[in-house]
Amino acid sequence: LAYHHGTNAGQHMSLVQDGVGRVKDIVWLLFFEVLPVAVQTLVVAVTLLVMNASIAGLVITAVAVAWLVLLTVKRRTRDIRAQRMERRREWSRIFSEFVTNVMTVLAFNGERGAATKVSAVGKEFRQLTLQEFSAYDRWQMGRNSLINLVRVGVITLCAWFVFQHVLSIGEIVFISMLVERLFSANFQLSGTYDRLVETV
Repeated sequence: LAYHHGTNAGQHMSLVQDGVGRVKDIVWLLFFEVLPVAVQTLVVAVTLLVMNASIAGLVITAVAVAWLVLLTVKRRTRDIRAQRMERRREWSRIFSEFVTNVMTVLAFNGERGAATKVSAVGKEFRQLTLQEFSAYDRWQMGRNSLINLVRVGVITLCAWFVFQHVLSIGEIVFISMLVERLFSANFQLSGTYDRLVETV
C-alpha cells in the first residue's frame, strides 16, 4: 500500500491507458475513415472527369474550397482547442488517479480535494468548448452555403447537358448520386479531422 501511495500508481495507470487508447484511435481513424474517403474522392473525381469535365471541375473545386475553409477555421481555433483538450486530459487524469488511489490505498481524505479540482477543471473546459464551437459555427454556415450552391450548379449543368444531348437521364442520376455521396463523405471527414487532432 505504501508503494501505491508513494509512487502514485493511479497516475501511471492513467498514462498507460491514455497512450494505448491514442494509438488505437489513430490507427482506426487513418485506416477506416481517412483512407476510404480519400479513395472514394479519387475514384469519383476520375469517374466524373471521364463522364464530363465541366461537372468534374465544379465538384473538385468545391471540395477543395470546402477543405480550405475547414482548415482555415481549424487553424484559427487551434489554440482554444488545444487548451480545451488539455483541460479534458487534466480532468480525466485527476479523476483516474483519484479513483485508482482510493481503490488501492483507501485514501478517502483526498476525496474532497480531488472533487474540487475536477469541478474547477470541468468549468474551464465548458467555457473553452463554448468559445471554440461558437467560432466554428460561424464558419460552418459559409461552407454549407458553398456546398448547396455547388449542388445547384451541378443540377443546372446536368440539365443543360441533357438539352444539348451530351448526357442521358441515367448519367445525370448517376452523377448526382456520386456527387452527393462525395459531399457527404467529406462532410463526415471534418469530424474525423477533429478526433484525429484531439487524439494526437
